[in-house]
Amino acid sequence: MPRYRQYMADLASVHQALEQALQLALPSMATATTAAAGTVATSGAGSLSTGTSGPKSSGSSNSSDGTSRSNSSLHPAYDAIACYSVSCGLWRAAAAEADLAALERAAAAPSAQPDSEQQQHGRATTVQQRLKQVASSNVSATQTAVAYGKYLLQLGRAAAAPWDAASSTAHGSNAGAQPQHKHSSMQSCSSSGASSSSRYELRSSGLLQVEQQEGLTAALKLLAHAYALHVQQQCLGARIGAAATDALGLMSPNIAAAAVYTQYPSHVGEPVQQLICVTDAAGALLDATGRQVVLNELPRALRKATLILAPLATA
Repeated sequence: MPRYRQYMADLASVHQALEQALQLALPSMATATTAAAGTVATSGAGSLSTGTSGPKSSGSSNSSDGTSRSNSSLHPAYDAIACYSVSCGLWRAAAAEADLAALERAAAAPSAQPDSEQQQHGRATTVQQRLKQVASSNVSATQTAVAYGKYLLQLGRAAAAPWDAASSTAHGSNAGAQPQHKHSSMQSCSSSGASSSSRYELRSSGLLQVEQQEGLTAALKLLAHAYALHVQQQCLGARIGAAATDALGLMSPNIAAAAVYTQYPSHVGEPVQQLICVTDAAGALLDATGRQVVLNELPRALRKATLILAPLATA
């Protein structure tokens, strides 16, 4: 049980970082709530609706400076990672945190059997006895999980840079366009101001292109990690959940710590099928270059995702 509890802490930590990184990468996702999941159009149980222009993502939103931002205003890759937004219904951080809290409550609960019976040699250990082996203090994520989370957040911030660069450029251009002076004696400065503004715009345009390319690469890498983490959760994670449910009684009333495997929004019929539809929709938005960036990052993403399982392998 201590190993499973540590696994759940790492799972919650990494998935929380992934979800925060996605929100950073797409400002329009930052205000999304789980209620938005019910508004996602579906074609059949657990599938993501796609139109002629690709999957329906979170569209546009207003940033903190009041400007309208569209996911597709920079590159289709941002629409691709939007397929993994909260509306896809596969986010697991909240469910993992709920399960971890349930395990901690169960660990702190008194055992129903007297100590003398627990200490009998050869007697089968009950679920409550196993839970008693767990320390009552909260379990923190391992350094490995924390480091992975930091990397995901780094990708999210880098992917968001084009949004910030575009906003800064727009503000700079507006600032460069100074009001006309009322006095005719000042009109001779107009040509000098226009030249300065032009140089500023050219310089800003070059910087913006660099920011866009770096942000695009980071967004595509983040897409690879979103895919890897969700695939692992739906495949290996489901098998771990089945084994843990049998061995530890996760679905018993006195524990009830199986939300990460069982609780999904109502529009998610079958989580695996939903993941397939989400992934297909995201892939359809990428060109050959974008797919190659994702494929190049995927081995690293799969290795890092596998590290979440390390607590279960510890003797």
